[in-house]
Amino acid sequence: MERALYEKQRPGAAEALDDNQKQRLIAMVCSNPPEGRARWTVRLVAEEAVKRKLVPRVGRETIRTLLLSHDLQPWREKMWVVAELDDDYIAKMEDVRETYELPYDPQQPVVCLDQKPVTLDIHREKSLEEVFGAEMAAEVWDRFTVDYTPTHRSWLNPVEIEIGIFTQQCLGK
Repeated sequence: MERALYEKQRPGAAEALDDNQKQRLIAMVCSNPPEGRARWTVRLVAEEAVKRKLVPRVGRETIRTLLLSHDLQPWREKMWVVAELDDDYIAKMEDVRETYELPYDPQQPVVCLDQKPVTLDIHREKSLEEVFGAEMAAEVWDRFTVDYTPTHRSWLNPVEIEIGIFTQQCLGK
């Protein structure tokens, strides 16, 4: 009776997509559909993902659950603008994703200012000069490692939403 009530959790099936594949599919869905198509459908996403070599193969149910998990319904909504998925865009996208995945290190904290409402734009050293002066700005800037998002960064909207939820639930802000 004890084993029947308190059975160990089973591992289940392996995930069909890795994180890189998921991010690339989401970025594709957040861009314009192929020429001649007005909007994305689950079937079109699956076909284009294979055609663009984002995945070797993928089923419509995998696409459906991926879109559902990110609250995306591209067939019902106007979509965000995403630049062409070229090598530069993908490299920047993966750089930002890897930054988000870094483990906490008190000696080298990760501070993401684009995700928070702040008044100081620190994308360039000149922004710091205007506030702190040239000498202090140079000293502070040299301590930063800046990861720039792709030009059109709407693929981050699901990340921004998730960070907002964590901020509200965990920090009460």
